[in-house]
Amino acid sequence: PLPVFSPGVILKGSGKASFTNVIITVRFEDVPQAYKPGIAYEGKIKVTGPDSTPVPNEPVYLFLQNSGKSENWTLTTDSKGIASFSLDTSLWSSDSVSLLARYQKVMEDYPYVHGVRRPEYSSDYHFTRKFYSKSKSFVKIMQGEGKFSCEKDGIALARYIIQGVELKKGQKTLDFFYLVRFKGCFTQNTT
Repeated sequence: PLPVFSPGVILKGSGKASFTNVIITVRFEDVPQAYKPGIAYEGKIKVTGPDSTPVPNEPVYLFLQNSGKSENWTLTTDSKGIASFSLDTSLWSSDSVSLLARYQKVMEDYPYVHGVRRPEYSSDYHFTRKFYSKSKSFVKIMQGEGKFSCEKDGIALARYIIQGVELKKGQKTLDFFYLVRFKGCFTQNTT
C-alpha cells in the first residue's frame, strides 16, 4: 500500500553514504626488519574489507623474491582476518629479501571506463635485510601472548645464537644482558 500524506504535512530527512572502490586491504603485521639465516622469519598478514572489518577464512598470497629466485605460498586468514607465516631462511643468500602480500594471486587488469571507478585490491610490500653482527651472535625476542604489565613478571621467549668464540676456555655460562621497555617502564635484567 502507498503511504497516505495529509495536506500541509512536510517531511524532511537527510542521509549520508560513502562509496569506496577499495574492496580488500592487505597489510603486513609484526614482521621483523632483519632476518638471520637459519632462524625462521615469522610474521602476519592482515586482510580487511572496505569497512575495515576482518576478512575471515579467505586465501591470501605471499610472494618472496631472494637473489633472483621467487617463491610463493597460499595462506588462509583466521577468524580475525590474520594469516600467520613462518619461512625457512636457511637458503636465503642475498643481503635483502622482498616480500609481497596480496589478495589476488594474479592481478586482474580492469579496463578503463571514463567516470567508472575500478575495484582496488591493495597489496603490501616488505623489505628485510640480513642481520649483521661482528660477533655473529644473534638474539630474537619472540612475540608474547597477550599484553605484559609493568606490575607483574612476564615470560618472553627468545631464540639466540651465541658463537663459541665468545666463550673463554672452560667457561660453561655466559652472562646475557637485556633491556625491555614497555610504554615507559624500564627493566634491566641479567641471566
